[in-house]
Amino acid sequence: MPGVFGKVVKFSAKAGACAGVVYYTAQEGVWSDGTTGQQTYVRVTKDLPDVKQYIPEDLNLPETSEMRRGVSLYWNWAVIGLTNTTARLPSILAGWAASTKEMLEEMLVITPEQVKEKTSAPAASS
Repeated sequence: MPGVFGKVVKFSAKAGACAGVVYYTAQEGVWSDGTTGQQTYVRVTKDLPDVKQYIPEDLNLPETSEMRRGVSLYWNWAVIGLTNTTARLPSILAGWAASTKEMLEEMLVITPEQVKEKTSAPAASS
């Protein structure tokens, strides 16, 4: 039982740390709009000057319109792919069923030699 308790404690600590990081960054405004994010960046780099070495000078973040266009494009591709897969699903499942049936038939086939062995084995033991 100590193993399970240890795993629960370890998982709880990791989950708590993740939740704390997400909560803190949300409170600081990292996940807010662009202006709040910039203010957070300025505040963090002022309070923690060593952090600046890990943040590139030229971030080259995409504009909001580019992000919207990209998200809608990928969303549309995902919907088209899902629709095509759903449309092909009956033939895919039929193919899987046929190959499974063939495999089982091959596995369950009894050869004449096996029949002779089964019929002769009880006679030999009697």
